[in-house]
Amino acid sequence: MSTLALRDLAIGFFTLLLVLEQKPTTRICGLIGTFLLRPHLAVALLIGYIVSQIYGYIRPKFYLVSLFFLTIVIYWFGTISYFLGSTIQTGTPIGSPVKVFTQYKFARMAANMLGIQFLTLDEKVVDASTLILILSRLIFIDTWLIPALFLVLLVQQSKHFTHLRIQIYFAFIFFYGLTSQTSWNSSRQNIPFLITMGLLVVVGIESRRQTKTLDLVS
Repeated sequence: MSTLALRDLAIGFFTLLLVLEQKPTTRICGLIGTFLLRPHLAVALLIGYIVSQIYGYIRPKFYLVSLFFLTIVIYWFGTISYFLGSTIQTGTPIGSPVKVFTQYKFARMAANMLGIQFLTLDEKVVDASTLILILSRLIFIDTWLIPALFLVLLVQQSKHFTHLRIQIYFAFIFFYGLTSQTSWNSSRQNIPFLITMGLLVVVGIESRRQTKTLDLVS
């Protein structure tokens, strides 16, 4: 499935094509590549795109309030979609989501966003010790720094690339809704999100810097 994590890097590359490219043919190639390597990620990105388009069209008056309620709805939809996808893929009977709106699930969502989901999983899922995993996060700071900066830029709504941030955010929430119905989740699965979030963070910071420079000049 993977040699030196090349599969996950390839998924990240196709995700970038789908999210950032302008040409429809290139975006379709990105969608196909993502779907072939990780189908549920492709579905999550499509859901995120649809939500961002509707969001941009409606333009809710209360930005943060709408983000909060949409987060709950998209997460819930993701939990249901897990069983729909399982039925389509394996033909198993449609089940029902388990413990959707619990403190544990929302704590796991926050931990997942910041790359410390191992703190919410038991020893049967996590092989390495908690100390080793925490130390690794001090070395690979991008696993938590990128999503933290991304959330800051998402909350501080701006004129530049807000629709893309909304797309990636809700794609991530839907993706988490799927994985929340399983015991397996790792930062490796979040690599495509880390890549796209990282680029949007860089673009957001640069846009703010240029805006401040223009304000000083004017």
